[in-house]
Amino acid sequence: MLNLFKKLIISTCLITSISPVFASAPLTTVELPIANQEEQQISPLLSQGLNTVVTRLTGNPKIAEQKAVADILSQPNDYIENYSQQANPDRLVMSFDQRSIENALSKADIGYWSSRRPLIMTWWLNETKDNTSLIGDGQPSSKIITSAAETQGFPLIFPLADLNEQTLVKKENFTANPPTALLQGSKQYMPNAILIVYMLQKDNDYQANWQLWLSNDETKPLASAQVKGTSQQQIANQIFSDINPVLANVFIVKGNNTTENLDIVINGLDFSRYVEVNNLMNSFDGKVVETTGSTVHYQIKANPDQIEAQLNLLHFTLKKEDKTTLAEPNKTTTLVFQPSN
Repeated sequence: MLNLFKKLIISTCLITSISPVFASAPLTTVELPIANQEEQQISPLLSQGLNTVVTRLTGNPKIAEQKAVADILSQPNDYIENYSQQANPDRLVMSFDQRSIENALSKADIGYWSSRRPLIMTWWLNETKDNTSLIGDGQPSSKIITSAAETQGFPLIFPLADLNEQTLVKKENFTANPPTALLQGSKQYMPNAILIVYMLQKDNDYQANWQLWLSNDETKPLASAQVKGTSQQQIANQIFSDINPVLANVFIVKGNNTTENLDIVINGLDFSRYVEVNNLMNSFDGKVVETTGSTVHYQIKANPDQIEAQLNLLHFTLKKEDKTTLAEPNKTTTLVFQPSN
């Protein structure tokens, strides 16, 4: 009965999480310190705030160096929704119009995160001089971590921290390379990526070692690093700021809006997977050509790299590609996908 209850909880979490995750307010809201209310100080802060939002959307910390983006940043009033000054501490709080920014990036042929984001399984172990604890969903610490992730636009899932998972609460499991026990323990949650953090707290000094893995590649981490700070919030903010460009390199189609006629063949579809895939294909105006057993054949006109990235988020990998070197008007590219788990 306990195992059935656990599976039901996980299934409910997954149904919620693998649906398109639309960017929430934190993604396009920025707070910056301000010394006075003079207009000449507010204007550069608006540009700085817009730069922060564009960096979050593109996952590129050097995006402002591109001329097209520099032009966007020079006109922050075209993208601001509202701003206000708040006290304790004195700061300017800005909210920007995400759709307008995305339209400007599209016109400049610059790739950015879509509404579908990779689901990140988060294993976070806190160690103090008194105890060691695994962060589970609903705990105060999980809210701090989730807030930092939402600022970068990422959905998280935490372990249920039941009796089985409590056996994994060992420093060596979080610092191992590869962290096999945690990677294996993540499979039931069906994430796209796995974040493993070991954080040591001594008084007001925090130090964390983190690793980021793709769920379908246990051979090497996407990235790993050590960060230091004076609070868990600072540590969490730094980690998710660091992993944004790492995941962007995997899931964002970089500046290529070329579309082709595509035949998309998807194998291994059950009912729940079909609903997810069909919703995705509908967003590209795809048409069902044929359905045979657990295989569905679609015809769409889209960027093949973008389709592959989006299907990867739904746990499908490219099996076979019959593709001409260059797209031609009367040629059709065939892409065949199969479940990755």
